[in-house]
This record gives sequence, structure tokens and C-alpha cells, in this order.
Amino acid sequence: MKHLVDINSWKRRNSYEFFKTFQNPNISITSEIDCTHAREQAKQKGQSFFIYYIYSMLCAMNEIEEFRYRIDAEGRVLYYDTIDITTPILLNDEGDCAIVRIPFIKDFNEFYPKAVAIVEEAKKQTESNFGTENLNEENDPYGTIFLSATPDLYFTSLVGAQEKREGNSYPLLNVGKAISREGKLVMPVAITISHAFADGLHITRFYQKIEERLNSL
Repeated sequence: MKHLVDINSWKRRNSYEFFKTFQNPNISITSEIDCTHAREQAKQKGQSFFIYYIYSMLCAMNEIEEFRYRIDAEGRVLYYDTIDITTPILLNDEGDCAIVRIPFIKDFNEFYPKAVAIVEEAKKQTESNFGTENLNEENDPYGTIFLSATPDLYFTSLVGAQEKREGNSYPLLNVGKAISREGKLVMPVAITISHAFADGLHITRFYQKIEERLNSL
């Protein structure tokens, strides 16, 4: 479900009207998360660590109200009760990718097989299917977040692409290579989100909630 936000009564009205006039209203932050427990659990169970962290990020975003605001093609602000995740699945060494949309399911035992089935079906494709039509869910491309992964590259910073002058229609995420440090496995996660919707406090909570969810799997 989505709702049209009444700007006049919206608690973020001042922030929204301030940042929407910026040349670049996005905020981009890169930080590390401790994924030691989740990586070990996935390995022991023969499961996909990729699905583990997708689930954890989806849970985190769905638990934080500020991550579920969107700007549609008409410039209206929308609010979603829940959001999904859209991500490219690498098909070959040439870089071809199949774009998939994985719906949010709160119960991990239900989410995991659903997500695996979607990914495996995508791998049957032979060429890229990039395009906005792949983001649609019942003709609505906004109730999602977009995640890219560079599992062979550790990075310390990243600046996300800006879709249009008023920012992006949805947050962008990028996950890098996990490395060992001081007995822990840490993984860089970068996020780009409109500052009109979220502040440092909300982004901090996002990273905290990812770790909490990963440690609970």
C-alpha cells in the first residue's frame, strides 16, 4: 500500500522544502557492518550469504519510516507501508545482468526460498534486461530500493548516481567485499538517499538494524 503525503502537515516538511532545492539533495554514506555470524551461519547451512544480507537490509528499511518515502514522476511525495528490493544478478563474465525484484517477507523462513527461486530463475536468462520496466510491480516502480554488489572489491567510499535534479526515486545501496579485521568479518555498505527524507540519525539506525538482523539469523 502507498499513500500520498500531505506536505503541509508532514513532520519533514521543513527538511523536504529545504533540500529539494539543492543541486544535489542526496546524502551518500559508506560504513562497515560486522557480518561474521551471518557468514558463518550461511556457510554451515549451505545457504546464500547474498540472500542473508538482502533480507537484513530489507528488514532494516522496512522498520525505519524515513526510508519508505518516495518522489514519483509527477513530483509528489509518497509513503509506502512496505518496500521491496531490486538487484542485478550477474549472468556471465561479460557483465550481463538480469534485474530482479524480490518482495519483502518478514518471516525469514518464508523469504529465503522465495528469494532463492527468483534468483535461480533469473540466472536462466542469457542477456541483460536493464530498463525501468524491470522495476515495476503492478506498474509501480517506486516501492523498492536498488542494490548493487561488488563482492570482489572492497571500497571505503562511494557516490551514488543521481537519477534527476530532485534526487532519486528510491535509495541506492552498494555492498562490497567482506574482509577480515581484528578477528571479525566486516563488509562495506554504501547508501545514497534523499536528505529531504532521511538524516544521519536514520542512516545510523539503518546500519545498526542490519547488524542486529544479521546476528539474529
